[in-house]
Amino acid sequence: LDYGGIDMGAEAADVINEQATPAESRIVAEWLTKALEAARGDQYGTWKREALGRWLIKLMALSGQPLDDTAAIRIARASDQPELVVELLLGRDQVDAALAEAQRTPDYRLPQVANVLWNAGHQDRVLELIHNRALQGAHYLVYQWLDEHLEQIDNSTQAIQLAELAFNRAPTVERYKRLVRLAAPTGQWGQLRSEVLARLQEPSHYNLLVQLYLVEGAVGDAVELAGAIAAGTVPDPGILTTVAQAAEEAFPADAAWLYNRIAELLIARQNRPSYAEAAKLICRLRDLHQRHEQVAEAQAAIAHFRTEYKRFRAFQEEMTRAGISA
Repeated sequence: LDYGGIDMGAEAADVINEQATPAESRIVAEWLTKALEAARGDQYGTWKREALGRWLIKLMALSGQPLDDTAAIRIARASDQPELVVELLLGRDQVDAALAEAQRTPDYRLPQVANVLWNAGHQDRVLELIHNRALQGAHYLVYQWLDEHLEQIDNSTQAIQLAELAFNRAPTVERYKRLVRLAAPTGQWGQLRSEVLARLQEPSHYNLLVQLYLVEGAVGDAVELAGAIAAGTVPDPGILTTVAQAAEEAFPADAAWLYNRIAELLIARQNRPSYAEAAKLICRLRDLHQRHEQVAEAQAAIAHFRTEYKRFRAFQEEMTRAGISA
């Protein structure tokens, strides 16, 4: 405990709990009480206070003199365990006091407290609390809690509002899919989709936006946006490759252009793994042209990379290794 939880002597507490006599347990409990008091002012001692508090409450139960709820609540508060405080208050049917404790809980501990209240049947009050925190721009753990509980909410309007808050806080493909699942059955998705996508029309969101277009099967929109990504200062070859593969059948010319661009981006990195990846894409480019009976185009593409990068010996070797003839 004094070293901050580096697992030195981690078994000591269990050994004492199992083997100490009631009298010895009470002596250790006195030590723990003093240690907890000493750790109260340590701003970096949260883990230590929690560990001391948990051990003290358990040890008193084993000593034959278990703490009453009031004392246990006092220790739980002193040891930074708001979820235990809430659990104990609910056990005494002090729901309002438990909710007040939850209101005081910092964001990073709120998910644990919310779980206690949720499992005790106070879902509506939990959602009200979480909603208010989310509106204020809460800690990312609050939004993770939402991710896990959104589809358990009976009120569809509330669920959609919270899902949108989580998406806006940190947009991801999975959060977008969840928003679709929640909003589509209500008939609200059309309008909501327009609003959500409008907020992503910035270069910083282009990689995500192109993935969302592909999720929806809007390959044409993805191809158009991929062109803007490819023209950017630091385009992502992985995203562009995904679009190119999706575009091969419906937009072969765009797919070919993207494969060319991605290969050039990879070659510019000037390392052998990137050369090998570029060679694989040139193979796809060649095969794409051949599927569309564009033999001349396939030959021209290979000739371009053989000629333009003829001084890149390692790249030329990777092209040969990939089965690309001269």
